[in-house]
Amino acid sequence: MKKIMFMLALMLSIALLTTSCDDDDSSTGPNDLKIGTMKATVAGSSFEAQNALYYNINGQVSGLQTDISDPINGTTKNISLVLQKTTDVEAKTYAAVCFYQETIGVGGTGTGKSWNDNSGSCEVTEVTDTEIRGTFTFTGFNDIDSTSKDVTGSFNVQRQ
Repeated sequence: MKKIMFMLALMLSIALLTTSCDDDDSSTGPNDLKIGTMKATVAGSSFEAQNALYYNINGQVSGLQTDISDPINGTTKNISLVLQKTTDVEAKTYAAVCFYQETIGVGGTGTGKSWNDNSGSCEVTEVTDTEIRGTFTFTGFNDIDSTSKDVTGSFNVQRQ
């Protein structure tokens, strides 16, 4: 299960990274994506995503921070929150399955750790047709080395 969560997080991280790439198309519409913000404190350290999105289909808010000084061997950090919802998202507090992940390097040579919490909290404070704002808090636990990380933050993301 841990490996599945790790692989899912890695795939989502790659998807977030590829959607942030710019193209030369000057048309309007979905290609004019506004990348959202996600800021957090993770075990006392600052986290700021270079891109963050909300996926309508599964109720997930995700943000990715990549070490742009060394994208091949550097550390990529990801925070994801999957809202436990049965209807369309609205302004209220949700239980959330949350994880914070750190991956060093890319591809088959990369190594990673994940701190998960199946009972995190996410307060959605504002919902429009195009954006969602809110705050979150969780304590992620890593089963492999028995460490935990407190994660608290906020987001303002575009709906996808």
